[in-house]
Amino acid sequence: MIKYLQLSGSPFHIGMALGEFSAPILHKHIVNTQLWKNLTAWRDSSILKEMQTLVQQQHPYIWDELQGIAKGAQIPAEDIFLWNSRSDLIPIINGSSTTVMQIAQGTSRITHNEDGDPALKDYCAIAEIEIPGHTSFASFIQPGSLPGNSFSVTESNMAIIVNYLKINEPQSGVPTMVLNRSLIEAADISQAIQQVQQAPRSGNCHLTIGQIGKKSLMSIEFTSNKASVENLNSISAHTNHIVHKQMKDESYKVSQSSAERLQTANRWIAGAESVDALALMADQSHESLPIYRNDPVAPDGEHTIVNVDIQINTDEILWDVREHPMEAPIYKMRGIKHF
Repeated sequence: MIKYLQLSGSPFHIGMALGEFSAPILHKHIVNTQLWKNLTAWRDSSILKEMQTLVQQQHPYIWDELQGIAKGAQIPAEDIFLWNSRSDLIPIINGSSTTVMQIAQGTSRITHNEDGDPALKDYCAIAEIEIPGHTSFASFIQPGSLPGNSFSVTESNMAIIVNYLKINEPQSGVPTMVLNRSLIEAADISQAIQQVQQAPRSGNCHLTIGQIGKKSLMSIEFTSNKASVENLNSISAHTNHIVHKQMKDESYKVSQSSAERLQTANRWIAGAESVDALALMADQSHESLPIYRNDPVAPDGEHTIVNVDIQINTDEILWDVREHPMEAPIYKMRGIKHF
């Protein structure tokens, strides 16, 4: 079952607590995966050193979090940095997600399935995190990874949801997981967009961002070369490839899973003003690559790990965390607190 953590302290001590939480599955499973072995080929590379220097210079508190994760997990710091750069260095990386965004009567709703290695499911958590001098937040935590890289809600009344997009070739820059972690500090959507646009980006990503007081959701797609921002005022879906018209000239990969899940979601929302998003997220109509994933022989080995359903009302953010979209919530959240 997904755990619940309440953490406070310096960036290093937050990282150390996350590293200690992650250590069992890191040592038992993750360091033995092909992905980890592929990442180790980048040890001592010039591109890795450039990425590390950028993080130290531009995001020193996140650098401290990474050092803390390494200390707590008892894994070399360079390897933890590599793990948090995996979406930027490995073109064929798995990692899928499906997001549906809706706007109706002053309420924004974001519903999201996070997929991944099924072996990690019992080693993930929702964490409330407080760091003196920084923005407090609650975030979904995956083993060995920085917060802010699946879904988060901040004390600035923002919700941030992440869909990773596959890369073609690695590029130097701030790792996408570091950039996404930094967005938690933003005071509002405009500042978050500015951070994305101005950052020396390494990889590709899609972000859905909503905030109390805003009438629309923001959809942001970025690569190392370009960033696009769209206002969402009607129902929309996103998976793990580029869909913005402004980004059509960017080179990118589309996995069969991403294409099939987006087609299924688009069939649900076609011509609709609203949709039962939890039922959509439970859809298994595609035989091998459905939206809700639990096939033991899935082509890419991925399962749905968690579902989140976020409502941004005029005065509060309410969100439910589920292990299956059609089951009762395991955690009910108001803002950044569990209730």
